[in-house]
Amino acid sequence: MKMYIETLEGYENIKANTWYVDTDKGVICHRTGRIVEGSYSRSKKYPYKQVTLSDNEGNKVHKRKCRIIATACVEGRTDKRNEVDHINGKHDDDRPENLRWVSRQENIVFKEYREIKQKKKSKRQKKIVKRNLQIEGQMSML
Repeated sequence: MKMYIETLEGYENIKANTWYVDTDKGVICHRTGRIVEGSYSRSKKYPYKQVTLSDNEGNKVHKRKCRIIATACVEGRTDKRNEVDHINGKHDDDRPENLRWVSRQENIVFKEYREIKQKKKSKRQKKIVKRNLQIEGQMSML
């Protein structure tokens, strides 16, 4: 199903009838049907794909691809849960089944848990994170 980006909450200023999200495939497309891949942001700290769109005045607007796809395809966004988490930890995997809405605190916890699994933390740090996860009851969401 086609869902035009300007109909999504927070994207009302995007040029009408130009870009859409194919909710069946979870990809962003131009009106010609060409899939928009996007490019990586320059920041090494935030390696997310961005797409360049045009607003109503013709100015270029850079948006994160995962946020657009999540807004169109993933249920559960609230005032508290307004951050997109990549379930498998791969920032270039923007499939709808890999995205979920989480709170800031949950996003931090999931990131720490993935770092533990990848052995990027010391034994002491791992114990602290695991204890915090158990206290907060977050273990069931992992």
